[in-house]
Amino acid sequence: MITHAMTHCDDIGPYAEILIPRKNFFTVMSNVRSYTQAPLHFVLMFFILKLAHDYDSILFWIRLPSLVYWLIGLFCYFYVFQEHFGKKHRGIVVFLMTLSLISWRGLVESWQSYNYPTLSIFVPLFFHFFTSTYQLQPDWLKSPHHWKKLGLGFLLGATLWMNYATAFLLGAGAMALTLWIFLYRTKAERKPLFKEAFFVALGCYVSFEMIWKFSLKYQNFRGIPGWPGAIAPDGFLPKIGFWFQGWFYIIKNVTTFLPWEADGPAVIFCVVIAVGFILQYFKPMTELSKKFYFMLASFVVIWTYLCFFKHFPMAPTRHTYIFQFPVLMLIGYSLSRFSLSSKVYYVASALCVALFALNFHTLCENIENKIDPKYLLRLADENPDATMMGINDTVTWDTVLLTVERPDLKNRLLLGESYWREVLNNPSINHLILISHRRGLDKANYDDLEKSGYHKFVALKDIPPVGATELSSTFNGGNGFYVYDVQR
Repeated sequence: MITHAMTHCDDIGPYAEILIPRKNFFTVMSNVRSYTQAPLHFVLMFFILKLAHDYDSILFWIRLPSLVYWLIGLFCYFYVFQEHFGKKHRGIVVFLMTLSLISWRGLVESWQSYNYPTLSIFVPLFFHFFTSTYQLQPDWLKSPHHWKKLGLGFLLGATLWMNYATAFLLGAGAMALTLWIFLYRTKAERKPLFKEAFFVALGCYVSFEMIWKFSLKYQNFRGIPGWPGAIAPDGFLPKIGFWFQGWFYIIKNVTTFLPWEADGPAVIFCVVIAVGFILQYFKPMTELSKKFYFMLASFVVIWTYLCFFKHFPMAPTRHTYIFQFPVLMLIGYSLSRFSLSSKVYYVASALCVALFALNFHTLCENIENKIDPKYLLRLADENPDATMMGINDTVTWDTVLLTVERPDLKNRLLLGESYWREVLNNPSINHLILISHRRGLDKANYDDLEKSGYHKFVALKDIPPVGATELSSTFNGGNGFYVYDVQR
C-alpha cells in the first residue's frame, strides 16, 4: 500500500529538495526550514533516499519510515493501555488495540511520508511519563545531581527535532504537573518539587531554543486561518458551537474504521465518553485516572486556545491525529466505569474488524494513486517536441520525480501552475502535455489556452477522483488521473 497510496505536495514535495538535483547534506539541511517536517526527519531521508532510483522506489523509501513509526507506536499504545487497564480490564485493552489497528486515519498516515506516525510513539510515552511522575518524590527527581535533571529535560525537548507537535505535549505535561502539585501537595511539599522540576524545565528550554534558532522561527503557519472549516469563526456563541462540532469531528477522525460519511461509531464513542463522565461521580477514581484527566484537560485547553485565536486547526485531518491516543484512553476510562465482561469487548472487537474488512476496499479506492509513471514516460518518448506540465502543485511533484529515473526530461518538465502564464506566452512552445490528478481542465484553463492560440485538445486520460470522503480531501483534492494533449 505504501507505493500505491495517492500523493500530496506535502507527501512527496519536500524530498524533491533532496533528489532533484541530488544535493549535499548541508544544502539539504538549510532547506528544511521551508517545510513543517522537523530536521531529523530530513537527516534520515537524506540517507534513505540514496536507495531510490525510480518513481515507485521513491514512494517506497520515503514512506517506509512512517510505516515503521506506526508499528512501533502500536507497541507503545499497548504498553500504556496495559499499564492503565490491563490488570482489571483486559477486554478494554483488546478493544482499544483493535481500534488502533483498524483506524482509517492511522492506516492512511502510515502510508504517507509525513512523519505524523512518530506521534503514535511520542504521545503515549509523554502521557505515560507525566502521569507516572506526579508522586511526591518521583524517581526522576530523586537524583541529587542536577545535571541529570537537565539532561532529562534536554531529551524531552529534543523530541521537537523529530516532530514539532511534541511542543503541545510538553506544554500540557507542564501545566498538568503544576496543577497537580498545587492541588494535591501541601505548601511544604511544593517547594522542593518545584525546585527540582526547575532543572528539568531548564534543560527542556535549552533544547527548545536550539530548534527554534535552527528551524522553528522560520516556519510559516499563516495559511492555517484560510483552511475551510478548520478555524473558529468570530463571535463567542459561534465559537462555542464550532468547538463542540470540531471535537466531534476530531473524535470521528481518529477512531473511524468505516467510510467517513458514517457517523455511527463516533456518536457511540461520544455517548460512552459522556456517560463515563457522569459515572465518575458515583464511582471513585483511581489516582492514575485522575492524572490522565489532568493531562488530557491541559492538552485540550491548549489546543482549543490556539484554535480560538486562529493559530491552529480543529480540522479532522492528519493535523489532529495527535489526539488519537488521548481519545482512545478517554474511551477506555469511560468504559472502565461500566461493569461489563471481557467477552463483551471481545465480541465488539470482532464486530469492528468485520465491518472494517467489509469497507476496506472503499478506503483503498479513496486513496489509490492513479498516476501511471510508465505511461507518462512513454508519452514523453512518443512526443519529443512536447513540454510536460502539471496543472496543480501535487501532480507537479509526481512528474518531477520522474526525472530521477530519466534525467534527460528535466528541461521538458515544468513546475506546475506557477509557470502557466509563462508557458502560454512563450511562442517557442507549441505542444503541451498537461497532467493532473485533482481535476481536469476547467473553463478558465480552456479560455487561457484558446487566447494563446491552442485549439487542438485531446483528452488522453480522463479518470476522475473516486469518492468525496474527508480522507481524500485531506490530500487537497482527488486521486484521479487527467492527461491532455494540447497543440497550437
